Formats: sequence, structure tokens, C-alpha cells
Amino acid sequence: MSIWDALSDSIYEPKIKTIEQKREWFEEEKNQALLDTITILKLQIRGLISLPREIYQLRNLKKLDLSQNQLEFLPESIKIWTQLEELNLCCNQLTRLPHDGMKHLRNLKSLDASGNALECLAGSIRYLKQMKILDVEENYLKELPEEIGHCSSLEVLKVSSNELVQLPTELKGLTALVEFSAADNELQHSSEELQALGLSTWKKVKKINLLQNYQDTTVEFLKTLWPSADIIMHSHYEKKL
Repeated sequence: MSIWDALSDSIYEPKIKTIEQKREWFEEEKNQALLDTITILKLQIRGLISLPREIYQLRNLKKLDLSQNQLEFLPESIKIWTQLEELNLCCNQLTRLPHDGMKHLRNLKSLDASGNALECLAGSIRYLKQMKILDVEENYLKELPEEIGHCSSLEVLKVSSNELVQLPTELKGLTALVEFSAADNELQHSSEELQALGLSTWKKVKKINLLQNYQDTTVEFLKTLWPSADIIMHSHYEKKL
């Protein structure tokens, strides 16, 4: 199914056949009112290597699924989707997220960018104050930006299977956090260093996964930080093979 067929799933479209006719239909101003009614678009597994220009006619999207494609980058033009609440970018080939584009997605509640090739997260993540779920597992992140501490609504943070060595102290600002997964990284905190991070502010946390790291601490100590959490980690210091 083509991109135009996918868009047509959500709207009434005249019987037009050629690609050029389809492009013209989506770009005609008289059809914009109809396009503005589309709030959900699913384009997973379409073989996309870039976003087709027609997609920017959908100005009121709230849910956009671009998972399992071949996208290597997202343009700054995604800033047009100021109403977007859910963005699924899972299983593409992204190496970065657009700094200015992400800054405008201030209604975003869920971002799944797992299974990509991200080496860093844009500092503009600080503007995503409504975001509740952030999944960036299975990437190449070596650090988390300090700005992530401004995501005060964040409830689920998944950063497993990256290359993280340290956690920023700014994570203590995530006071709404319920789940934190950082398994299969290179975290090397001792008990004293974890204490210094000030993460005891996570009063609501229920699940913490630190399996397969270099942590030189114990579950017993972590229980002093998060007494109500289900904590998963090696019971003793154990290097990954």
C-alpha cells in the first residue's frame, strides 16, 4: 500500500489514479478542511526512507506511527504538528532527532524512538513537559541530556541497551517517575555516587531495572532509596561478558 493509499484510509478521496493527481488533490487548498479532520495516521512498515511532502498537509495530527521503516532523519518541519500526542519512531535508522522540530511538540505525551541509531538526544527535550512515556531503548546513547530533568510529567523512562556510563543528577527532577529501565548499559555508580545523584526524589517509582551493568552497589542499598520499588539487578557486582 502506498503513502497515498494510507492517507486515503482516513478520508474520502475522489477516484484519481496517477501519483501526480494524488499529489495535486492533497495540495489543493479547497481540500484542506477535510485534511484537517485527520488526527491519526499509521504509516508503519511502508519502506519509507523520508517523509512524503503530503504528510505536512495533516496539520492536526495527534497520533503518528512511523515505526518499522527506513527513516535516517526527521526534518525540522515536524514542528507543524503542535497537537501531536503520540509519536512512534521505533525500528528505523535515525541517528538524531531534530532540535527545533521537537521543541514545538509541546503536547507530546508518548515518544517511542527505540531500535534506532541515536547517539544523543536533543536538548530541546526540555520543552516536552507533557511527556509521560519516553522509550529510547536499543540505541547508542552515551549520555542523557541534562535537560531531561525538565520533563516533570515523565512516568516511564526506558533507556536500556545503550552505552550509558553515568546518569545525570538532573534526573532527580523526574518526581512523577513510576518506571525506570536502564538495563544492559555501562553504568558504574557506587552506592555513594547513587546517593549523591539525589534520586530518592522518585517517591512514586514502582519498578527499576538495572540488570547487566557495572553497578558497584546492592539491592539492599537501592531499597533505602526506593523502598516501594521492584528492583531488578545483579545481587553482586558483576561485569558484563
